[in-house]
Amino acid sequence: LTSFVMSSLLCRIFSSEESFILSYTVRKIPLIMKFHTPFFVIAQMDQKKVTLKRILIKWLERVASQRADFFSSPSRQMAEIISKEYGIDIAKIKVMPLPIDTDLFKPAQKNIQDKRIVLYTGRLEVRKGVDILADAIPLVLEKIPDVKFIFIGKDNFSAHYGMTLKDLILKKAGRPEQIKFYDHMDRKKLIEHYRQSSVCVIPSVWENFGYTVLEAMACGTPVITTDTVGITEYLDQSGVIKVPAENSEALAEAIIKILEDHELRQKSKTKVRYMAENSFSRKMVSFQYERYYQYIMEKISLKAKKGSVSCLKVARS
Repeated sequence: LTSFVMSSLLCRIFSSEESFILSYTVRKIPLIMKFHTPFFVIAQMDQKKVTLKRILIKWLERVASQRADFFSSPSRQMAEIISKEYGIDIAKIKVMPLPIDTDLFKPAQKNIQDKRIVLYTGRLEVRKGVDILADAIPLVLEKIPDVKFIFIGKDNFSAHYGMTLKDLILKKAGRPEQIKFYDHMDRKKLIEHYRQSSVCVIPSVWENFGYTVLEAMACGTPVITTDTVGITEYLDQSGVIKVPAENSEALAEAIIKILEDHELRQKSKTKVRYMAENSFSRKMVSFQYERYYQYIMEKISLKAKKGSVSCLKVARS
């Protein structure tokens, strides 16, 4: 029964409040905390005004995390931040990637006409590096006038710039006819856009993992991202191009290079798909999680046996 309940808990994603309550009420069942992007990280990056509600959420997350028994994180950099903020021994945080359905996200079966299309997917936010991409667009258009930029994601207002990110992009680009925006798109159409694009650009200032990088890779789409995106820890010799964060010139140079070099694009397509299948497929990643959970169960079982022996000794004495 304990194993069944524990498995059920592992399969749910809890809010800060639920995690806090669980950490106090279900102490007989070991609690595993899987970190993604805690509230305090988002608050720091977005530079939001400190409120009582945000202070409470941060405290709830901290307490719930500190009372957990086991921990996992999708990237080493996220684990390091958690270790420093919550005082958790980093050796206790198991780093494992997120999986991708490579049967759903996959390259097109037929050859698609090679057009010059640069794709961005994700919310239009400063912390996603959208303003940096906006600065890079005119540099790319100056060199390659016919390139198209496609943005798929919800627009947001930036207090820093005093306008929405969509307006900022259009203002800096200077050529609105070369840019398209989609606020929302179903998965089937999104996959088609990945397949039809020359390159997918993820210029985030920071990401705990960067799942859109993985989606593009699985579709065989060349990727340019920043060295502060968590998934890049796994991507040596993967075909993914990494540039410094918050550097529009380096980003523009990388975009121009991949668009002008057909051979480089073809090699990148093959490499990123291979990496997605062999390192991030559901089968490969679930095997890692299965081994980790098995280790946890064995450790719990051993601890229970030791406890039983101790109780028996006390009873005999």
